[in-house]
Amino acid sequence: MSEHNYSRIEEVASDEALQKKDDKKTSIVFLSIALALFLACVGFLVWNVVRMRHVDSDYVKIMGKVVDVQSGSSSSGHSKTTYFYVIFYTFDGQEYTFIDREGTTDFYEVYDNIGKYTEILVDPLNPDHAERAISTGFISTFCACCFAFFCLMYAAGMNIFLASKGSSFIKRFLFIWGAEILLGAAIVLLFWTGMPRSGFGEVFARNSGAIGVTVVCGLMLLATVVDGIITLKLRPYTSKHRVYRISKRRKRR
Repeated sequence: MSEHNYSRIEEVASDEALQKKDDKKTSIVFLSIALALFLACVGFLVWNVVRMRHVDSDYVKIMGKVVDVQSGSSSSGHSKTTYFYVIFYTFDGQEYTFIDREGTTDFYEVYDNIGKYTEILVDPLNPDHAERAISTGFISTFCACCFAFFCLMYAAGMNIFLASKGSSFIKRFLFIWGAEILLGAAIVLLFWTGMPRSGFGEVFARNSGAIGVTVVCGLMLLATVVDGIITLKLRPYTSKHRVYRISKRRKRR
């Protein structure tokens, strides 16, 4: 083999080594961001679950009546007007009212509920503190958003990492899609531990975040199916085609 060929091989090997180093750095960046998002998700989730458990275990369920509606700006910052229920209730012979902190932007739904009764939770040690027994709202939704972005960053970082190590569908399923689906299931079950006196169905009725995490897991499952189809159907054909072309070249030589 000529010196020119040797130098060419060394140049290609050097380029591959640099590419692997760059890929490793990129995967570390993505995985670091994913870890930060996952820690944020777990932190807020644990705080939310502790709060939910305290409310579900220690508060008393009674019926309150929607007597009025107040409008205000949304905490999420969008331009739509947010409406908050004003709820009247009695506890130990005393009358109380509170403004539900979980607002909604549906004008017709809000005013249609005026005069109707709704289930509320009251702190027996501090009866003027109450809340609706529906959704824990913003924090649970924030957890779901963190989990969704974690899945994106983690999938990107691990795909790059596995590609440099010789990726396969089994590896991607075990270390990316399957791992994310299991984490999502664990998060939904953790939501459930925050409601010891409630059924599993209420996890979704009272936590918009649990619904969001389930949707993300569904997308991960879809990604698994698509990845499996691409790997098992398209890649084998491509690899055989390449081998066939290489073998033809060798025969010509």
